[in-house]
Amino acid sequence: MRVTLLSLIAALVLLPGCEEIIRQFIPVQGDDAQAPLPDAVFAMDGDGFVLDKLTLSSAKPEHGPFVGGTEVTLSGSGLHAPLSITVQGKAVQEPQIQLLSPIGVRIITPAGKVGAADIQVTISDETVTLKDGFYYDPIHIDPDSGPTVGGTLVTIQGRDTDFKPGMKLELGGQPMVEVEVVSATLIKAKTPAGTLGPVDLVLGEPKGDRIVQEAFTYYDSTNPKNGGMGGGPLQGTLTISALNWLTRAPVDGAKVVVQKERELELQGTTNSKGVAVFTDVKLTGPVTATAGKAGYEASTVVSFDARDLTVFMMPIIKPQPGPMPPGTQAGVVKGHMLFGGTTGAGSTQWKLVPEPKAGQTKRAYVYSTVPSIDWGAPSASSGATIDFKDDGATAWPYTLVGYGGAMAVYAVAGLFTASDNTFEPYAMGVTRGVVVGPGEVVYADVLVNIPLTEKVTIKLKDVPAGMARHSVTLGVDLGADGVILLRQWELSGDGVFVAKGITRLPQFNYQGLVDATYTLDVLLETGSDDGLPLTRATESATLPKAGVILVDKFLGGPQQLKPPPGGELQGNTLAWTQSGGAHDLAVTVIRLPDETPVWRVLSPGTTTQVALPDPVTFGLPAWPKGPVLWLQWLARLPGFKYNNFTYSQLSSDYWDRWSFDQLGFKVP
Repeated sequence: MRVTLLSLIAALVLLPGCEEIIRQFIPVQGDDAQAPLPDAVFAMDGDGFVLDKLTLSSAKPEHGPFVGGTEVTLSGSGLHAPLSITVQGKAVQEPQIQLLSPIGVRIITPAGKVGAADIQVTISDETVTLKDGFYYDPIHIDPDSGPTVGGTLVTIQGRDTDFKPGMKLELGGQPMVEVEVVSATLIKAKTPAGTLGPVDLVLGEPKGDRIVQEAFTYYDSTNPKNGGMGGGPLQGTLTISALNWLTRAPVDGAKVVVQKERELELQGTTNSKGVAVFTDVKLTGPVTATAGKAGYEASTVVSFDARDLTVFMMPIIKPQPGPMPPGTQAGVVKGHMLFGGTTGAGSTQWKLVPEPKAGQTKRAYVYSTVPSIDWGAPSASSGATIDFKDDGATAWPYTLVGYGGAMAVYAVAGLFTASDNTFEPYAMGVTRGVVVGPGEVVYADVLVNIPLTEKVTIKLKDVPAGMARHSVTLGVDLGADGVILLRQWELSGDGVFVAKGITRLPQFNYQGLVDATYTLDVLLETGSDDGLPLTRATESATLPKAGVILVDKFLGGPQQLKPPPGGELQGNTLAWTQSGGAHDLAVTVIRLPDETPVWRVLSPGTTTQVALPDPVTFGLPAWPKGPVLWLQWLARLPGFKYNNFTYSQLSSDYWDRWSFDQLGFKVP
């Protein structure tokens, strides 16, 4: 069975940097093991007890980006399950509500329109409202945390902004560095050095500075939200924290081994807070640390030089009988498609589409954008498929299901040929700023006025040897409003081309696209039955130069050296090699054929051999006997610094080049 892009994305869920999916099913406790009580004044009766009456008094924090995803603690009284919560009238999904106590509940905000938002809590037939309890900021910075030494590569997305080169851009009172203004709504930059804690983002605008309070958080040691390394170079003391990857609860009693090649070997056990501290005058970097406990996947972080390390340990979850927990709920978008441009809005004719020949029909499809190019081009919906009839109509209704959040709605019109079920697009229209809550019905009309006349040539360079199939997807990137994808903008087939064109693309000088860029994904596979090894390249927020987008510096797939393919593990040593461009991070996952996790290794790109500690010697969980699978990803991350690694960087959203192969060996 061939490995497809979708199957690899599914495999990447095993790298829980892609946690959004997991969090829909497993409640995440947050940054701390014990949820703190909200710091607010609560309604009390005369004896000082919390009232049973339903009240809502505050929200902390009081603001967050328009794309949603802010973790907010609501304070009040009389809170109990079942309850429902809305922000700006948009429902908070059930998996994103965590009841902390009768006086506190934690939520993840849905996407919303910029401005003040009411928060409502409903229990049974009673509803309370916190008027203007939350404010949706017009700016979103990702990631929103990083080390105090600076250098974190971030993207800043805006809603109805006008970013310009040379504009004032400060974080914590210091100018950001290596600033690239990609468009009026997108900036790429690196953080300056900062002080511990949350800081404001300041953007200079003609009408005055725009200030987004506490937009970014500097951490000095470990990052409890995203894990990883921090605190600066090792100088005799190493603090290791072990947390459950899914719940962030401390892992008590985990065995921890710290090794420095030929110089030092230390052992310890985490306490009730999941912490083990090591002190030795020889404890300087680089060192390798391993944490293991029965019921958890063992985890090794190789050759790092940081005085604080937070290790996320994946629990081995037994199958749970009974129904699945509730998932997320989609929304519905309704409206009308209209034709405009040279014909004027509300035309009875689709003059941007040529007259059909025999067997052809003028047809239009209406879609919603997707959050990233990984989702693939959407399929046509019967409620959003429109065939032209010359009956005097000036607007054509549609209905489609939206994934929820901030998005755009776009219509594509062209000629459909029934005999071979093909569609040739000729025109499109885009409506930006559509926000859909779960279970919500919103209305958006789409004006088709953009001719599809442009062409972009894709050139491939530095392709690793052995690649025999290609799959290329080009999308129109609208930043926080998602990505426009069409199947006509995809290329696939045998062989690897040097240059190939993609046509029927829109001009970017029409309303709705003036700040658009391209996102390009290239997946190359070998000629084997499963397509492995494979290599992938992503060019995000890019524009062609002289009509060409160049994709180069591909990473070759990992090649197994020790143990040999299918051979026996000797000395607990894994070794591999790789051709092609340099990579920054290697992610090695050892698991059983039934997908039970065994061991995970994170190592820098300069390392191609890892000697794991012997489980028997150090009291770690024993190797399972028999065959095991060795999954390995080699990745390149723009702006990456290994000693400032965070687990969020295990998400392929942060990778611009990566390769993958599935290897294997036996444990004697």
